[in-house]
Amino acid sequence: MNILLILSFFINVPDSLHRIVGPLGLWGVYNDSVFSAPGVPEKTPFQDAFKFGEYLFLNVPTEGKLSFKEWLDNACEKWNVEKVVAIIRPPYMSGVLNLPLDTQLLTPNWPPGITQGAARMSRLSKIYGQIYGIDIDDFSDRGGFDTASVRDIRDALKGKYIDSAGVVHHDTPETTPDLKFFTVLYPGRFGIASEYVPYVDGFNLWIYNQNAYYEYIDKAIDKYRSKYPGKEITCGIYLINNDYGWQSPQSVRYMYTHLFDRYDDGDINGIILFAGYWIGMPHTPREKWDNNHIIALLDTIYYPYLGEGEGKVHNQSNQPLDSVFISCFSIGRVSKDTLIRSKKRTNSEGAYKLGLWAGNRKTDSTLYYIVARKEGYIPDTVSAWVPRQKLSTFPNIILKSK
Repeated sequence: MNILLILSFFINVPDSLHRIVGPLGLWGVYNDSVFSAPGVPEKTPFQDAFKFGEYLFLNVPTEGKLSFKEWLDNACEKWNVEKVVAIIRPPYMSGVLNLPLDTQLLTPNWPPGITQGAARMSRLSKIYGQIYGIDIDDFSDRGGFDTASVRDIRDALKGKYIDSAGVVHHDTPETTPDLKFFTVLYPGRFGIASEYVPYVDGFNLWIYNQNAYYEYIDKAIDKYRSKYPGKEITCGIYLINNDYGWQSPQSVRYMYTHLFDRYDDGDINGIILFAGYWIGMPHTPREKWDNNHIIALLDTIYYPYLGEGEGKVHNQSNQPLDSVFISCFSIGRVSKDTLIRSKKRTNSEGAYKLGLWAGNRKTDSTLYYIVARKEGYIPDTVSAWVPRQKLSTFPNIILKSK
């Protein structure tokens, strides 16, 4: 019997379930459709089916037949996701540490510059509110970095001045200090050199042989939280990888359930599916889609625990303020960490809308705080509780001129 049918005996999906754009993310972006699933017709575009809230896509000219700019516009404007992170290629994957000619804002060079890619995301974060930072793939796997280059990447991302020769001026001010510098690490396989740790804001943990070691994920999170306090953690779930092929439905389900619990606790700040290429119909056999019961499982352990929040920002004359940068954060229930859960920008009506985690275990709502910032104005903060499957309205924010 098909595992999806077996699963249906144990899963009770609410009839009124509303799939909301939330924290679940996707690494590797392709413009494809998906097979049918409960509540999802055949050939539904993948974003319409999943409502992914975070996208990690490559700092390259094109990915999945769409240009870098098209993906940014899709994610930030059309889909209004919660976060966007650029994947930066390391030297062994064609990335070049310093490529001064790679300066076009919306068209990365090929091969791409690593420091220039960081600088690009700093500049773009002043246009696209959802940009959260960069993630260097296989950071410590094959080498190619040294302390000076890691510092250059970090300071370029934080908005320090980089000249036409690609020299980062470390004594200049940070103009985008909130952007995050992540690295991909493989617990039990590759670590990170101690001299790089001060320059890194967080880690993207991938259990590479997931079939064999998926039950290690909680220990890995605990280890990295203990060893590197203050560093933000995002975790990945493999559907398939190059060396071990398709990962078992058991490992996928285990990773889902445990990671959503850790997200609820505030121990991690993101969950990413890898890779987007293997979600689309042209690339995935129907049997694999059914065996991993991706939508059916999420309909029970993820979507029911999401809510929405909306609000508006005005000036002192009660006129709507557009292009106000919104940072939405919460305090981890168990960890007590301060975690940015969403980044947005207000529209022409001064409005913003967020998809947020409401809680899956000890409470049915979560308290969120909104920080509104716009050049020339004094930042301000409001808060509101966001319950499951409901729309919560944040108090209006009135920004005063400096």
